[in-house]
Amino acid sequence: MLVWAFDASKQGVSGFLQHFINVGIGVVFAEEGQASECSWYFVSFVISVAFGIVFLAAFVWAYRKIVERYKLTLLKTGEYGNPPRWKAFFAQMSIWCVVACLEKALTAVVVIYPFRKHLDALAILIEQPVPKTRAGADMELIFVMVAAPTFLNVGFALIIDNLIMRRSHGMRFRQFKELPSPNQLPGGRLSDLPEHEMSHAFMTSDSMVPSPVMLSNGVPVEYTGGVQPLVSTPLSRSWV
Repeated sequence: MLVWAFDASKQGVSGFLQHFINVGIGVVFAEEGQASECSWYFVSFVISVAFGIVFLAAFVWAYRKIVERYKLTLLKTGEYGNPPRWKAFFAQMSIWCVVACLEKALTAVVVIYPFRKHLDALAILIEQPVPKTRAGADMELIFVMVAAPTFLNVGFALIIDNLIMRRSHGMRFRQFKELPSPNQLPGGRLSDLPEHEMSHAFMTSDSMVPSPVMLSNGVPVEYTGGVQPLVSTPLSRSWV
């Protein structure tokens, strides 16, 4: 539960900061254009979400490579230790918030600013159907500041969540059609696995796999709803 809260907090805090940057971008570009601030906010928000996913995906890929290469355990995204440590959480959240804000600034400089005149024309086109009344202004505000961001943020959050959450390092039995061979185990021997990982070699927590696999008296067996075991071959001595 705490791990989930840590992951959610990363997105919550970074999203909060990004919102104010998006508002600032809308205000700045609306001052030198003809479109309203609301229209500019909507245009810049859509562009930053599309560009941001690409940028952040590339960053996470490079970030994971660096962390794994230099064994920066504290910064391993989505992993906070056992039990979870606040130090790891704050370190990872700080990096993520800085990168998320830099992504917005980079989008403004590289994408929005060079095409600001074209985007201003697009923003004017978007707001033309809106009635020039108080009710129309309220409707535009609700759509731009509530409806559209909610829809886009849900999709953005789902994608980003898959980028920053912990990768599964446990061995999944479902990856093997048959019993894993010695060369598929670290060191080629079952005993080389740490005790807390040994059970994961033959067990899965994935609810999509209804057939748990377990070790019983040194014999790996697979049970499917009370049916006779599908696999009951003793382990080779070279494994242990």
